[in-house]
Amino acid sequence: MHILTEIIRKDMVPALGVTEPGAIAFASAKVKTLIGGTLQRLTVAMNSGL
Repeated sequence: MHILTEIIRKDMVPALGVTEPGAIAFASAKVKTLIGGTLQRLTVAMNSGL
C-alpha cells in the first residue's frame, strides 16, 4: 500500500492554471446523467471573475 500512496502523491499536484473550463465540463456531464435523454442546449451563467 505504501507504493500506491507514493504514486498518488507524485501524481497529485495543485491546479495552478485555468480550472473553470474543466469544472463547467464536469457540471455539464453531470447534468446530462441526471436528466437522461438528449441534451439539446445548456446555458451557463457565470460572473466576471470566471
